[in-house]
Amino acid sequence: MDMFLRDITFSNISLLPPKLLENNHYSFPLQYLKDENELPFIFQSNQLYRLYIKNDLCQLHIKEKNELEFFNKLYEYLLNLLYDKHDNWFEHKFEKQKFKSMFKDYLYPNIQENAVNIKCTVDSELIKKITENNTYEIYPTFKLNSIIFNEIEFLIDLQLINATFLESEENNLSSTNNEKNETNEDDVEVSLPSVEENTNVVVENNSQNVENEDLENNSQNVEDVENNSPDLEDLENTSNLNELEEIDINLIDKNEDMDVDLKESDYFIIFKIIQSNIKDNFSNTLIDLLNKRDISTKNIDIQSIVYDSDENEDSEDEYLNNDNFEESYKNIV
Repeated sequence: MDMFLRDITFSNISLLPPKLLENNHYSFPLQYLKDENELPFIFQSNQLYRLYIKNDLCQLHIKEKNELEFFNKLYEYLLNLLYDKHDNWFEHKFEKQKFKSMFKDYLYPNIQENAVNIKCTVDSELIKKITENNTYEIYPTFKLNSIIFNEIEFLIDLQLINATFLESEENNLSSTNNEKNETNEDDVEVSLPSVEENTNVVVENNSQNVENEDLENNSQNVEDVENNSPDLEDLENTSNLNELEEIDINLIDKNEDMDVDLKESDYFIIFKIIQSNIKDNFSNTLIDLLNKRDISTKNIDIQSIVYDSDENEDSEDEYLNNDNFEESYKNIV
């Protein structure tokens, strides 16, 4: 029986001892207790997600706020679950804040959609159904495999193993238009011979009448041109109308206060977007500074350094759970 995201109980998630992988990486397998059986942690959603593949990278956009809150809580639960047990497998116990900085979040800002995406791998069979650079509306099925330790950081191994595709109305409209165009082309091909035959008959029978009518029309056109030619005054007025006048239109008062109605679930998205923008701006500024001093940055991953530099900062939960966070944001706006 399929398990839906809303049916998951976090306390039923179990973390197994690590397994050695290639390149000295370690995998901490995850299982889910269901009906007294330890099973692979597979679950699906009945909410629509937006899937986009570019350069073999999966961008899975979470459209529903409750789903976003679920994955954020799942991230926190897995972080604490591993932290509580990690001293059984590591020689030295990590300090909690240091461990948090090593445990990478799978949620990241989607600036274009003003929302949040989730990092995941895509099953090879599912990729065959997807065309790169196309966007799909899907009902996803996930498998939470493990937590990976690569000697530097911890990563959540979440996999998109299946998807139910929502048929796009745009694709339907496009295919309908194509069918209509093909039908019209067929109609034109069938009707062309009869049109040519009728034209030949008309031209043969009425060639003399056409010549006479042309002469009469030409003389009438000359008279019309003389009667309808504009006066000089009209031309001057017309030229004045064509002159452009610059008008300054300012519909928005820059000093006007604006009330922003935000729900509690919106603050996590805002926090992620602001945080990402600050770090991107800082990394770009740092790269420009090093380049000006002729310091090569080809072998330096500046963005990784910047994104990993927050180990001494307060955690995201401390920001989001802070009673003053909402009031501070409103003051900024």
